[in-house]
Amino acid sequence: MDPRYEGREAVGAFLTFLHEEMYPGFKFMDVKIHIDTPDQAFGEYTIHQKSGISGRDVHQRFFGHCQAADGKIVLLREALNVLAAADGMFPGGVADIVQKRTSAQSANSAPLSDEGRKALATAFIAALRSQNENAFKKIIHDDVVWTLPGSSAVSGVAHGVDGILKRAKAIVERGVTPRSHARRAENT
Repeated sequence: MDPRYEGREAVGAFLTFLHEEMYPGFKFMDVKIHIDTPDQAFGEYTIHQKSGISGRDVHQRFFGHCQAADGKIVLLREALNVLAAADGMFPGGVADIVQKRTSAQSANSAPLSDEGRKALATAFIAALRSQNENAFKKIIHDDVVWTLPGSSAVSGVAHGVDGILKRAKAIVERGVTPRSHARRAENT
């Protein structure tokens, strides 16, 4: 799930997913409205529901702030208990996330040799030049984050393979030729 949804279609698809798959037929209960004006509302609300994904019973408390203009929602911001959300998304709840992260860290715990680092850098540069999604998937983690400082068209943060591919395209379109410069520390 993305942390942010923009536009009618994306918000509608997310809400449909919540109502039909994540928490089928859920209804809010224990609703408390703290702010209620023509242009904003703030409240808290709860669901007690069996997850359609994990099969677990989930007890989730939400806080929502809605801003409106001309009778239409312009911003909806919600906060929730991420531990309860994990119970809804994974059969083992948070334990599944911890296990996945621990497994990933264990798999990556062995240090790369100089040759291994050079091979990884060479494969990354080749994937960058060719904009090859499958090549990227072989060498980068699904939740990779690549940050380039500055204010150019390729600066900023790129998330996941899609973000890396978008950046690769921008780099190649600007005529930049990526290459690796191997460096090795000398013992002194």
